[in-house]
Amino acid sequence: MPIPKLTLFPQNQPELSSTNFSPKASLSFDPNKDWNVTANFGEAYRYPTVTELYQNLTVGGVATFANPNLAPEQDFTGELNVERKWSDGRVRLTLFKEHTNNAIISQTNLVTTANGAQTTATTISNVDAIRMQGVELSAEKDNVFVNGLQPFGSVTYVDSRILSDPNWAGTDPLTGKPTTVVGKRVPFVPDWRAKFGVTYRPNESWAYTVAARYSGKQYSTLDNTDIIPHVFGAFDNFFVVDMKVHYKATKNFSFDFGIDNLFNKQYTLFHPFPGRTYVLAAKYTF
Repeated sequence: MPIPKLTLFPQNQPELSSTNFSPKASLSFDPNKDWNVTANFGEAYRYPTVTELYQNLTVGGVATFANPNLAPEQDFTGELNVERKWSDGRVRLTLFKEHTNNAIISQTNLVTTANGAQTTATTISNVDAIRMQGVELSAEKDNVFVNGLQPFGSVTYVDSRILSDPNWAGTDPLTGKPTTVVGKRVPFVPDWRAKFGVTYRPNESWAYTVAARYSGKQYSTLDNTDIIPHVFGAFDNFFVVDMKVHYKATKNFSFDFGIDNLFNKQYTLFHPFPGRTYVLAAKYTF
């Protein structure tokens, strides 16, 4: 059987180069053994990958179009941490802010082909400027009320905004009217995220944990027009509860049994996420 001839189509890509300086600084102050205050600042760059620059492909009916003109991301990040420590716990408050120029963001949308059919396509582009700022509070403490009881948790709020994207030319898929992205939330960044739980260890062999997780609404589009929940491609808010039992049978053997999404919450993160899930694991340490 003759071997088919491979035809190559030469393509001249633009020459790109970038040389950058990424300074970082950290200042820590301990007023006493129980408290710590730390301030951090950094400038960093994220260069586009070869795939993002050059690889056009179609997988499962989804076409991905690379962008050979992508510029590197430039990130300015600062945070302030205040932490109170005990021998069996801690509380930490973090204030943070990040400004990104030329953010590299991919978008997956339905597009209409020349023959009128609809197909899914992913495009990659630079967004001129985005900003994320917020606050996080986290804590954990052993032996609360009774020996072996450890509550833990964290809550994070992020105000994420698109500040500038002059090349945007999208329309609302429901109305067909032009949209804007300035002032909209950054894709895939929920406004609220929290986790709270408690672990009880009656002895060295057993540990029982119950934890709840919450995530606010996320958008996958720059103009935040994906507002219909519980459909393929949506990113819903969710609140789920998990439980886990850990048993250390011997010095070398341990077993875990857990139930994720205990109350069988139905939600979608691009695709439907699993409902109630049972997990059983065993571990042997040499």
